[in-house]
Amino acid sequence: MRRLWRRLTGVGRYTPPRDAAAAPATVDPMHYELLAQESLREVVRAAVLRARNLELPEGHALYLTFDTQADGVKLPVKLAKQYPAEMTVILQNIYLIKEAFGPDIVVQLSFDGVSQTLTIPYTAIRKFYDPGSKFGLAFDLPRDVLKTDNGTIQPARGPWS
Repeated sequence: MRRLWRRLTGVGRYTPPRDAAAAPATVDPMHYELLAQESLREVVRAAVLRARNLELPEGHALYLTFDTQADGVKLPVKLAKQYPAEMTVILQNIYLIKEAFGPDIVVQLSFDGVSQTLTIPYTAIRKFYDPGSKFGLAFDLPRDVLKTDNGTIQPARGPWS
């Protein structure tokens, strides 16, 4: 009976402090936030691949906001100067997407009437939005991650360190 009472009322259980500032900072050795973000990047990859292989339905477009300083981003010098931190591109036409299978998206866009090629690693994407579905994602790298030479993101600390 006491166990049932404790289960129903919560008496005898530990309850975390309500004030988040008062709670001690914890380190997640499993890096679940990182794992979740990597999984959601696969949603972006699938959407870009669908847009490349199929016609986007009317009212749909893919808004990609990315970090222009991220490893692997390739922009013309003029665009890099114009967008020193972040840039948003809108993909509405399947012919704009040249490559989407690997670690990067390669798109052909027109700026001031001049065709330009941009290479955007999936790991550089900070925001994704499709107004036709009213669906969006925002990515935020935890402080304890590290980028590798091939553009993948790995925990900076692990159980081995």
